[in-house]
Amino acid sequence: MFRDNSTKKVGTIIKRWLFIVIFAAFVISIAGIIAVQSFYQQLYSFSLIEEGVKDVSEDVDQTFSDLLYDYTHDFTELIEDNKSNMKDPAWLSDLVDMNSAFVSEINIVDNQGFITNSSMPEYIGWDMNSEEQSAEFMCLLNGREYYEQDMRGNAYDESIQMVYAGARFSDGSGFLQLGISKENYISYLQDTLASEVRNRRIGVKGMYVIVDSDHRIIGSTDDAFNGHTVVRTEILANREGEFRRSRINLFDQDCYVVSTLKNGYYFVGGFPVSEAGHFGRIDKILIITVNILMLLCIFGILSRLLNTHVVKGIEDINDSLTKITGGDLDEKAEVTNSLEFTELSRGINSTVDRLKQMIAEADARIDEELAMANNIQQASLPDCSREFRENERFSLYASMETAKTVGGDFYDFYKLSDDLLAVTIADVSDKGIPAAMFMMRAKAVMKRMAEEGRSVEDMAAAANRELWENNEGNMFVTVWTGILDLRTGVMRYVHAGHTCPVLFGIDDPVFVKQKRDLMLGAMPEVTYHGQEIRLRHGEALFLYTDGVTEAEEAGGKLYGNERLTSLLAAKDKELKKDGAKEYCREICDAVISDVHEYSKDVPQSDDITVLCLKYR
Repeated sequence: MFRDNSTKKVGTIIKRWLFIVIFAAFVISIAGIIAVQSFYQQLYSFSLIEEGVKDVSEDVDQTFSDLLYDYTHDFTELIEDNKSNMKDPAWLSDLVDMNSAFVSEINIVDNQGFITNSSMPEYIGWDMNSEEQSAEFMCLLNGREYYEQDMRGNAYDESIQMVYAGARFSDGSGFLQLGISKENYISYLQDTLASEVRNRRIGVKGMYVIVDSDHRIIGSTDDAFNGHTVVRTEILANREGEFRRSRINLFDQDCYVVSTLKNGYYFVGGFPVSEAGHFGRIDKILIITVNILMLLCIFGILSRLLNTHVVKGIEDINDSLTKITGGDLDEKAEVTNSLEFTELSRGINSTVDRLKQMIAEADARIDEELAMANNIQQASLPDCSREFRENERFSLYASMETAKTVGGDFYDFYKLSDDLLAVTIADVSDKGIPAAMFMMRAKAVMKRMAEEGRSVEDMAAAANRELWENNEGNMFVTVWTGILDLRTGVMRYVHAGHTCPVLFGIDDPVFVKQKRDLMLGAMPEVTYHGQEIRLRHGEALFLYTDGVTEAEEAGGKLYGNERLTSLLAAKDKELKKDGAKEYCREICDAVISDVHEYSKDVPQSDDITVLCLKYR
């Protein structure tokens, strides 16, 4: 059925079937009309029910409001006619008791907003302006005749739920406030709700139902349903003001149902679906059936066309692109089932070939630039010349191996005078080019501070402030730096968040106990503490970065402190026995070699930097 279409456009292939699609669109439009008609029928039904439910709930509220209005004005007139009793709390309490089925509280408020008398003696003296709830009634002192609130906690005790209404005294001397408790309000509702919906219908067969908080029907269009329990509670609204729509079987009828929650009661309206739809159901079923069959046929034809001429080609192209973006640049796109896909495949292949060429050229440039950067970085480190390795007063050697071509560790040593030797080892909180640049800045700053003759603690504090400035990369550097007095063996040093050095060569290797300060560049104002140790003749100090002790073997176990001290002890004993001339170099080489042996099956993830200083 399908011939080779590698030279044909997709538009030409699909146009062949266009008239079928046009015919199908006509048929589908009929189905759309029916669907829209059904949708609006349902929408209209829900709207009709919602309006009815809203009317019922509002009628209940209005009936209550009317009654509350009458009570409030009747009591206002009664009190104005009996002004001699206005200040008698017992008289007000008697009025409440006589009308306790509805009234719960009476308050008399003067023209300053203070309660001067009340059936609740503890309320006397209350300032109505002091709380938001009571302050709303102050409008009665500004010309308003009557004000009513909904159910809420009262100002004196928010846990007490009340409905309040107020009416102004005719002489302007204040106003009366009438309070209805939640219990009285509920009692009123239970007595009146059933009468509100009895014989009230939606359409011909629709009905209203009122349900209490226990899901028991307390009122309905047909009294026969009163007392029943609502089982399908999912039709009931969850919160005040919400109108929940659903379609369920209500009293053995398929109904559209709308419910709302108001003052703790559910107002529910149901409208039979059979009454909502009066147009011909048989014609509707026939039209739907025919159109479904037509739709299935058209869908099958179009699916075959799309799969053959578009979808498969797109999927094949996408598969090739997925492999290419995944890194397989040898993948070739070979989709030729239309002219467009053939040209697209050629374009992709041509682009990938050019990309491979550009990547190769970029890799070569990057390797060259990184090699140059490494050379620059290595050149910035001090040379372990014979002057430092074989000095009659000390021996010193240092080495660094970066995890990347350039790294963030560094070491430095230099003589400040004939008798003072400065030593620094540090680790920047990053790797690669950014860390290398920050490293060179930190190294230069530290050396400049030392050459200015500052104490180690002042040197660290000043360097910290300078490194913190313009530190957009939010990097920091851990540092151990000290100045050794070659005459006495006393080394003054600062420990800024770095690894602890190891003292060895005479006694068993031990980590130097010291106070650890914050790393440099992390915060602007930090106090650093100068500390000191005294090296004995023949004793050595081993400094290192965490690339040594945190090196991992294949199982994830760290190299650790114990292995380091054991190696230093063994190597020290061996070198003393053999009488090695370059003691410090042998120590550094041994540690680096042992770390590589330990983590030989794991790629190096951190820079490894070591420095050994022996006081002779």
